[in-house]
Amino acid sequence: MTGLPALVEDVDDVLPDQREAAVEALMSRTHLDMAVRLAPDRPRSAFRARVRRHRLHDLTIVDTACDPCSGVRSRRRAARTSPALDEVGGASRLFRSAVLEPTASATQLLAGYLDLLARSGAQLDTAARGAARNAALELVAAALAGAGPSSGTHVPTPPRALVDAWIEGQLPSGDLRPERIAAAQGVSVRTLYRMFEESGETVAAYVRTRRLARARHDIVTTAGTITDIAIRWGFTDASHFSRAFRGAYGYSPSDYRERFSAVC
Repeated sequence: MTGLPALVEDVDDVLPDQREAAVEALMSRTHLDMAVRLAPDRPRSAFRARVRRHRLHDLTIVDTACDPCSGVRSRRRAARTSPALDEVGGASRLFRSAVLEPTASATQLLAGYLDLLARSGAQLDTAARGAARNAALELVAAALAGAGPSSGTHVPTPPRALVDAWIEGQLPSGDLRPERIAAAQGVSVRTLYRMFEESGETVAAYVRTRRLARARHDIVTTAGTITDIAIRWGFTDASHFSRAFRGAYGYSPSDYRERFSAVC
């Protein structure tokens, strides 16, 4: 099974006085929710923007050709980010400014890989698309990990990374209440909450996202029943798991397996 053709959108037919709003809507729909401003020294009638989108499971590879403009994301807008990056611990880094150095090896590898996917991703079969999706997430996380913070921004402290690692190892246990996590890390519950608030998250939401990510992986790579997988990752109510999974990935667990499973 090969991938679907790329979806292409542009603003060529939009009136000049409506073009900035159209570009903002296009970028928010195809990239991330953001406020967009066109370069003030260029006529709006000449502004061009063209976007090609390639679906990769629950991710989208976006290839954009655009005249100069700027985009700004508030914390409120950033909080709407897809849960996918949480699978590799990358989402929390989106709540601070970061600059990807163009000459850095991780940035160049990421850019080259995404360019390759944009050109040839439609030729991949279902199993290969799943592997390509996971590789893209790992490369994004690696590039973010090596990114330098912009001036005046807060860099997450090591304790949060240690907390994340401890939670990861305890996901199947079923008991990841904030009180237990805080006690295991030797911090107060208030301090634990503060660690997660700095990245716009709650403890419960982070744990749920990680459990859903592990369940998603098992759904597409193993033949276990949906119920067994849900229970393995701490979901004791099947209907609650199904609703949470659909909310995170856009499909019910069974539909997601049918569309994206790598198990023959």
